[in-house]
Amino acid sequence: MDIRWRIELLGGLRARQGERTITQFKTRKAEALLACLLLRPDQPCRREELSQMLWSRDEEREALLHRLNIALSELRHILTDPDLFPRSPSPNVCLDPAAVVTDVADFERLLAEAAQAGGVDERVRLLRAATALYRGE
Repeated sequence: MDIRWRIELLGGLRARQGERTITQFKTRKAEALLACLLLRPDQPCRREELSQMLWSRDEEREALLHRLNIALSELRHILTDPDLFPRSPSPNVCLDPAAVVTDVADFERLLAEAAQAGGVDERVRLLRAATALYRGE
């Protein structure tokens, strides 16, 4: 499986692809949209729910969906990977789950493995590996 992106959310948003690292996105809304999609990579998100969550619910539906489309376009442009967010006329938005890995998924996997660990030393090793993923204050 060819992973194109490693996206880190713990301690700040950062997207890495090979030697390339992106830490600045055009807007905070684009960052928030990416984070929302990453936290549920196996579940498509409804366009209307995303737009209402990220922007004022007082705006008209068409305006909210337009803002969402602009943010998706910004992400496609900055990540230079049009296939990362498959285009579809459906009411859903999703990431290609085969195209990304996240530190959040790694963290959750390590915690689950630690809970199932047979010995204290193995549990401590796994918990240390999980906490090492956080790179913030």
